[in-house]
Amino acid sequence: MYLHPREALPAQQAIYEGYESLVGSAWGFAHETATHAVRLMLSGLFDRHPGVQTMEEAAAWFDSSLLSPNDAQKIGGDNARRLFSGIG
Repeated sequence: MYLHPREALPAQQAIYEGYESLVGSAWGFAHETATHAVRLMLSGLFDRHPGVQTMEEAAAWFDSSLLSPNDAQKIGGDNARRLFSGIG
């Protein structure tokens, strides 16, 4: 399974009123993806389907992405691998 980030639906963007720059990748992508992941976990998906796995390959994306070196160190590589491997 791979969760792809996206902007919040227009009906759900009221929480960003006055801070529209946070809707996209600066904050919104992480917030929306994390919310979706938590919903999947709390739904019992992984209990009902224990064979479902997250894509660890997604963690490798951080190593070759165009993130700044500082951001890549904070969220990429080993941190992402540890997070992705702990879910599935």
